[in-house]
Amino acid sequence: MRTSRLFALLLLSLGMLSGCFSSPHYKLGFIACLSGSSVELSEATRNGAIIAVEDANQAYDGKASFELVIRNCPPDVEGADRVFAEMTSLGIKWVIGPMLSSQVKDWKASADQYGLTLISPTATSTIFTGIDDNFWRTTADNKAYARAVVNYLLQDEALKTVVVFYTTANAAYGQDWTSVFEEELKGTGVSLVQGPFSESDTEHYRAFFHEVTEGLSAGAFVVVAESVQTAKFAQLVYENFPSAMLVGTDASATTALLELGGLAIEGMIHPQPYNFQSEHPSYQDFAKRYTARFEWQVDFPSLSAYEATRFVTDSLAEFETITLPRRVDGLQGEMEVDDFGDVKRAIVLTVIEKGEFKPLMLSP
Repeated sequence: MRTSRLFALLLLSLGMLSGCFSSPHYKLGFIACLSGSSVELSEATRNGAIIAVEDANQAYDGKASFELVIRNCPPDVEGADRVFAEMTSLGIKWVIGPMLSSQVKDWKASADQYGLTLISPTATSTIFTGIDDNFWRTTADNKAYARAVVNYLLQDEALKTVVVFYTTANAAYGQDWTSVFEEELKGTGVSLVQGPFSESDTEHYRAFFHEVTEGLSAGAFVVVAESVQTAKFAQLVYENFPSAMLVGTDASATTALLELGGLAIEGMIHPQPYNFQSEHPSYQDFAKRYTARFEWQVDFPSLSAYEATRFVTDSLAEFETITLPRRVDGLQGEMEVDDFGDVKRAIVLTVIEKGEFKPLMLSP
């Protein structure tokens, strides 16, 4: 009888001890526009983040666990404040997103107020570069992408004029990308024609396109916009300037563009942070699982969101906090991180061939 009581007490003590040493559980916020014009980008980032959390839970089983709290993007700053307040009440300190540069610009002060750190997989505006704040990202900024495009275009010595159509709906992205591109073009002898467009302009794409290009003999077109808008401008370039070079930006480098663009986007160039023919084991494994699960091709937003989310989960599991390491393991190798949470990585120029992004050249 005495032995049975001692054994019961021992089991009770072990149960109490295991409770004292239970692994920490972390909630991560995720915010993106899962409806509207940027839905394809947001869905890809959400899917990448979901797989990242699942992989982290498997990798750190017994050491740490993670939960992704997904919220649709609000329509304004007041809505963002409510979302961030809710996330704070849930014990969230780190948020994957927002995805658009204009959203980061408008919502960042609210996130700071609640002590939240924003980690964006896709916001590339240079207005965030080199600032000591609570905003980090896993993609290069617009300067790196624009420079890669200029270097490519200048290989055509006969090029005299480039037309850039850019969105003003995401002004912190579109205007910033175009300004950086213009700066990179200075002194090259190539003239730049700008075609900023708003949502009202996109209701009459054809008339707006002809208004901007009337009388031009442009040798290249760059479209700085999301996938649907880019596909429509690509069709107009294809019809009216069939021999011109056509360039998109990272914002349209999505599976949705491949599905929408048809023949008009064949040969289209994009600067991206990934080589979609990479043989790196981590990339190959993720790409196969992603495609099998979501029936989409892996693309830049899904890859970057996976890396952003694993950056958070791995740091929390190993150090119980988020630190800024000098190097981070990505799906295609290491990435350099500076003191401000900005990533330096090689830019891959891709060309669309038969509905796929194929690597064209690497820009350091």
